[in-house]
Amino acid sequence: MKNEATPEPVLKVGPRLRALRKGQGMSLAALSGRADLSIGMLSQIERGLSNPSLASLSRIARALGVPAVELFDARQDEAAGDPAPVVQRGRRRPPLVFERFGLTKEIVSPVRSPRLRMILVTLAAGGRSSDGPYVHEGEEGGLVLEGALELQVAGRIHRLAAGDSFQFDSSQPHCFRNIHDGITRALWAISAAPAQAAASATTARTRARPSPGHR
Repeated sequence: MKNEATPEPVLKVGPRLRALRKGQGMSLAALSGRADLSIGMLSQIERGLSNPSLASLSRIARALGVPAVELFDARQDEAAGDPAPVVQRGRRRPPLVFERFGLTKEIVSPVRSPRLRMILVTLAAGGRSSDGPYVHEGEEGGLVLEGALELQVAGRIHRLAAGDSFQFDSSQPHCFRNIHDGITRALWAISAAPAQAAASATTARTRARPSPGHR
């Protein structure tokens, strides 16, 4: 009898957000003020009742001082027995689904690096990144693998087909949408700003440090 592959679970950012917030000793009220999002919305996200839009995700990340991708990369900092994995197996990357926008993101980077993350972006027909342009720290670029993508950066619209690539400063207002009749996929690379990379690395070291009772 043929074994069928077990579907990967859909990632929720809630547990990761709660861990990062508490790791910084920040209350929901404080995060609400910094991110300009309601306490109710943040509470729903943390409890797994909803996933934020990319725009909200970016605002939360800025408030926490970490790259946005840090909010949904819940992997261990070092794989057991392999402190620097070279390969990431396809079956081990659960997707983060933004159902309202027809958008799915999967981290394809083997290592949780504070400097660079690679993400596979899949857009259903009519799918988009958000309701409008958003900004965050760092730089990003990518390659359209299939379909057609409309990318807006700093008010300029660029239409890309499979095989076309792009790169821009993430502090410029940007958004994207699928302009193909079917699915559009793009491989995205995002680098954090130096300050965010340093903060992310510090957070990782803090989590990895053994508690006094385990020394």
